[in-house]
Amino acid sequence: MGSCKGNSMKLLINNIKLGQNKGKYGLYIELPPNTDLDKLQKTINHEKAKTVDIEVKREKRSLSANAYCWVLLDKMAKILCTTAEEQYLLMLQDYGVHEYTGCLPETIPTLKKMCRVVEVKGKCMLNNMHGITVKLTLGSSEYDSKQMSTFIEGIISQALILGIETKSPAEIKRLLDMMEG
Repeated sequence: MGSCKGNSMKLLINNIKLGQNKGKYGLYIELPPNTDLDKLQKTINHEKAKTVDIEVKREKRSLSANAYCWVLLDKMAKILCTTAEEQYLLMLQDYGVHEYTGCLPETIPTLKKMCRVVEVKGKCMLNNMHGITVKLTLGSSEYDSKQMSTFIEGIISQALILGIETKSPAEIKRLLDMMEG
């Protein structure tokens, strides 16, 4: 499958290999069957330099698993007299995907635009400058299926602690399996 825009093409590739010939490296790309070869050839032959971005295609998560997550967060919020959004942020801190890094204090506003939660953890030195160590937490919309599965399992465990009735283990497994494709 491919899409075209101006002098560019975007292709979904299932088979790509790195090879070496006479000391030079190159890529072998198996093209999808419906690739517009004329458009591809024109793009390749264009006299300007080209860019190639290779990224792993993430599968979309199951909306029903995501919806179930929010049902549980809402039930938890009612018991704890908070909001579902506040519970979501707490669950992100406990079961979310985190990364620790050092940065300069003035970068915090930019980090807050990029991450769901930015938590200052302490001071550090960066190239002889006073910096801070931060814990960055992505929002669940950035998670792959495995990360989302771990997140939902954490929410379910907290719901059970609060005495909230959850789906049966078989139903939960079905929801999580749907995320895996």
